[in-house]
Amino acid sequence: MYNKKKIDFRIYNKCPFWVEDIFKKFLTQWKCFTIYRSKNFLKWRIFSNPYMKNNFVGIFYKQNPLGYFIYTIKNKHLYLNDLIISSNDRETLTKEILQEMVKYLEEKIKHQNLKSFNFEIYLEFKLNLLLKNILVKKGFLVKNKVSDFSYFKSNFNIKN
Repeated sequence: MYNKKKIDFRIYNKCPFWVEDIFKKFLTQWKCFTIYRSKNFLKWRIFSNPYMKNNFVGIFYKQNPLGYFIYTIKNKHLYLNDLIISSNDRETLTKEILQEMVKYLEEKIKHQNLKSFNFEIYLEFKLNLLLKNILVKKGFLVKNKVSDFSYFKSNFNIKN
């Protein structure tokens, strides 16, 4: 468990009971169009996937679940595959959670001596824009926009 300012990251080996409630809140808060991440979908896609070892990390604030992120490690590269956050404080707390998530993943990369951190973010999705801005500030990304309808993919090396 990772704890910083009452933000906890908890690793799960099976799908937690709270995912559907969080996902519904996520849809309401961020008003996005995406695949429905039901408990059965996550069990099939993440926890029972024989082709990929996924790491599911629950995000908690003051012991309450606010979301999760999913990452995989393959061939010495870390891939951020999914990110769901739903908090009442859309800006401040969400930014703090994202900053702590990036620190958490940086530690994973350094500890396991990985080569890069890979992710895809839809450029105009508000939550991902917050993450992108954090990564730009930390020097991982250079501000770059391909189009409103494309995905932005970045590979970057973490220096110890």
